[in-house]
Amino acid sequence: MSQFIEDFCNDLANINDNFLNTKQQNKMKVELIEEVKYNETLYWLKIDVSYVGCFKTYEAAKEEFDKAVCFEPRQTVLESKEI
Repeated sequence: MSQFIEDFCNDLANINDNFLNTKQQNKMKVELIEEVKYNETLYWLKIDVSYVGCFKTYEAAKEEFDKAVCFEPRQTVLESKEI
């Protein structure tokens, strides 16, 4: 029985290590919003909580929306120095 418990604990430790070492994906919420006003219609591109673009035509807005949903955010350290 103790071998079973030892194996179980080892399996649990491996699962925990795999979970901690798994790279978490940054997720973005991308929205295409239509705003109809009295004299015009505007299309807004919203990523997460920020409005990043305003367009006069649906086609232009849709093109930017398609680019945004395929975009993969990343962060790169270009220089680093410890002093």
